Amino acid sequence: MFRKTLIFIVVLFMAAVLMSGCKKVQVQPTSTAAKTQSITSKSAETPKINEITVGLIYTGDNYIVSLHRSQIEALLIISSIKISVVIKEAEIENTIDVFDELADAGCNIIFAVGVEENDVKNAAEKYPDIKFELYSGMDNDSIENMGLYYARRYQSEYISGMIAGFISTNNNIGYIAENADNENIRLVNAFALGAKYANEKSKVHFTWTNENPDEKTQENIIQSLVYKNCDVVSVCNLSPLIKEIAQTNDMRIITPGFSDDNVITVDDINFASYFITKIRSILDDNYKANDAAAWYGMETDVIPSNLNFEILKEEQMQKINEKRDRMRLQSWDVFTGPIVDIYGTTVIAENQKLPDEDLRFMLWYVE
Repeated sequence: MFRKTLIFIVVLFMAAVLMSGCKKVQVQPTSTAAKTQSITSKSAETPKINEITVGLIYTGDNYIVSLHRSQIEALLIISSIKISVVIKEAEIENTIDVFDELADAGCNIIFAVGVEENDVKNAAEKYPDIKFELYSGMDNDSIENMGLYYARRYQSEYISGMIAGFISTNNNIGYIAENADNENIRLVNAFALGAKYANEKSKVHFTWTNENPDEKTQENIIQSLVYKNCDVVSVCNLSPLIKEIAQTNDMRIITPGFSDDNVITVDDINFASYFITKIRSILDDNYKANDAAAWYGMETDVIPSNLNFEILKEEQMQKINEKRDRMRLQSWDVFTGPIVDIYGTTVIAENQKLPDEDLRFMLWYVE
């Protein structure tokens, strides 16, 4: 309930910005590579659009999918623009029919999460008058009506790791991730680096849940962290059972979009600003498809950067703000060396920053 309220407030604010006409939301690609393709997908003769139908196609059920569903639905509160929303779930091996359904529903723009890139490309080529946006860090072949976008979630996880390192009293910290894929490996690595920066003695114990774990799996996961004497645990999708067992064992929880006595709340990723920017570009007839460099971090509204945690001491917040400011100014990023892996091998040399191409396919763990 708290997460939905928070999302409503965030999007209401973005809506006020949109309706005011004073300025646009500033969301820019973060890589040093080419930022966008300078191409417009509509001819000068095309009538100006004054209403938008937004589509979402997704596979699976995870944190990012949940945010897309809720934040796209929240776009309906923008009363100065006629917006319709069509949301469809698909099986990973059969998305073609769902794209057809969204096209038949009159979608002007379709966001895709957890969908194969080739399927989106095929749909974009089949429906050249529709804009397609794929949440992915993969490469794109410069299709005029298909863009990519990706959130640097690992930046938020680094800050969460710092919080955990500061508040842990026995130096054992738990981390519950969803799937053992490139994204979650980035997240747990960033969290561990943040914890280590805050407290050199920190040790992070992590485990995978996979999507939609049953109650027995959840119980086993959280109990394993209790047995390892963890007094802080970070979890993306907090279930009532995990919350209850953590409370019973005096374990602090770090999680987005949830508030309670033993919970330290961090902000959800804010895709609403990105959605609004793309909708505005279609209305203004200046849509441009992002290329593979479109990773959005703390220098945009996508990754929250207004940080204030009352549980922390003043000097601890100063350290967090120092890291936040450097990420926001893009003078430093999480995976800047020296960084050593679990085998003691230096994988990132001192003062070197891991490029996005290597970030996409991270399959190693930090020390």
